[in-house]
Parts: sequence; structure tokens; C-alpha cells
Amino acid sequence: MHHPDYDNNLKFFLPRTVVLNRLKASDALGFNIRGGKEHNFGLYVSKVMRESAAANLGIKEGDQILQVNGIDFNTLDHAEAVKVLKFNTTVKMVVRYFPYGYQRTYDRNRPDMSVPGISPTSSSLSHR
Repeated sequence: MHHPDYDNNLKFFLPRTVVLNRLKASDALGFNIRGGKEHNFGLYVSKVMRESAAANLGIKEGDQILQVNGIDFNTLDHAEAVKVLKFNTTVKMVVRYFPYGYQRTYDRNRPDMSVPGISPTSSSLSHR
């Protein structure tokens, strides 16, 4: 309770819907993701580019992606999630801020996270 980041406003953690629109599917989404079913984690926003449409819509690091265009992201592996995000011009996402689950994706004690120098769980969606 006495931590500076503590916030007892539970609305902050409720799911919310954001819609990203792009002219072309090759345009950047403005954020990176981390995680996936194959790593026994949800899919999380790991970085948001400043001044991007994603940042302007309030997407932030630690947001768990629950659903995109009606597809349940809890059942997708990382590569499938990237395809869904990259190949649509309208990306309707249901996300929730869940920093505790996101932080678990960096747990170095997990055997599926032990490839030195490579992060198999992270993809950039900020560049073509």
C-alpha cells in the first residue's frame, strides 16, 4: 500500500476496447508484443512507441491483449498473434492492464525463457 506505484482504483485494471485503424496492413501498429501460448503466458504489450496511434489510444506496456477482431488471444502462440495483428487494417483489441502477469514473462528461472541472447517471446510491430 505504501509503494509509490500503488493505485487502489480497480477501474484501472478492467478490460477496455481500443481500435487501431491503418491505411495499409504494412503500416506500423506502434507497439511490440511479448509472450504466447507456447511460453505458457498471455500476450502482452512490451513497448509502445511515443507519438504512435497506439500511444494516443492509451495502449501501454503491461497491457494484456485478450482479444483482437473477435479472436481469443489466450489460445494463440506468439507467431499466430503477430499474424492477426499485422495483417488487418482495422485492429479492434480488448486489453487490460495487468503488470503482474506481464512481469512474469521476464522470469529468468523458467526453462522456456533460457535461450541466451535471444528473446523468443518478443516481436516488434512498430516497423514494417
